Amino acid sequence: MEIEYLENFIVLAQYQNFGEAADLQFMSQSALSKRIKKLEEQIGIVLFNRTTKSVELNEYGTIFLKYAEKIVSLEKECLLEIRQKLPENQRYFKVGALPSFAEYHITELISSFMRKSDVWIKVITAPSEKLESMLENNECDFAFIRQVHDANHKFLKIPIVADRLVAIIPKEHKLTHYNALEIKQLRNERFIMQTENSRPYNFCRSLCRKNGFDPNIIFTDSQIKNIVDFVEKGLGISLLMEKVANDSLTENVKVIPITPTIENIVMLCSLRTKLFDQSQKDFLTFIRNQTKV
Repeated sequence: MEIEYLENFIVLAQYQNFGEAADLQFMSQSALSKRIKKLEEQIGIVLFNRTTKSVELNEYGTIFLKYAEKIVSLEKECLLEIRQKLPENQRYFKVGALPSFAEYHITELISSFMRKSDVWIKVITAPSEKLESMLENNECDFAFIRQVHDANHKFLKIPIVADRLVAIIPKEHKLTHYNALEIKQLRNERFIMQTENSRPYNFCRSLCRKNGFDPNIIFTDSQIKNIVDFVEKGLGISLLMEKVANDSLTENVKVIPITPTIENIVMLCSLRTKLFDQSQKDFLTFIRNQTKV
């Protein structure tokens, strides 16, 4: 029984909605549903009463919740006590990462470092704006952030990977014959964007306004696959970072670069005032040696 599955169960029990619980944990509804089903299979009992509109704990789930919360709490206490007892160079640390970190091969960086050292890293996923506040509140030691906002120069930053903005357009769209598009050419289009008021949403909306128009945004979603699916069905176009979109693309959409090129850089950030232990210093050295942006 995996601790992460218990954490998923606790959040779903609290919000009683797969969509909300999935969004809060930065995963798709289908992924969360599969985890809950696997957990139920492991213990041999159905924990929720499900309808098409809601989900709620049944009597077995209510009992299980009490013990799941205890198990998760004990795990955190255990790891904290172990960390306090371990030699300084063997302590684990926490790294925050944007939800699309796999597309930027950050999983490879982290796993490679862990294999080469005796240090365990706990990865926490969150949007870039949340990661910045987590760093400031010492809720994580490092964070991989795209479009870093750091007006007060609080963070040390190591560039990891660059990504460029592209237009995702239906295959039969009138603009598909272009090899590159200017933002102003999209003035009359319907837009499908990432979650409202998220950093990508605000960035693209601001970009359109700088080019003289307010985008007609008809739909927003946290899942890139859903956005691409709506584009594929001809409901609109989207502006996405190329590497983030790659895994969700189909033959029924076309990717067209924006010109002039608009790049975002994913950076490893940490507080300038932070005192690093030896394992964290080794991590920084490893990252610097592995990345060339």
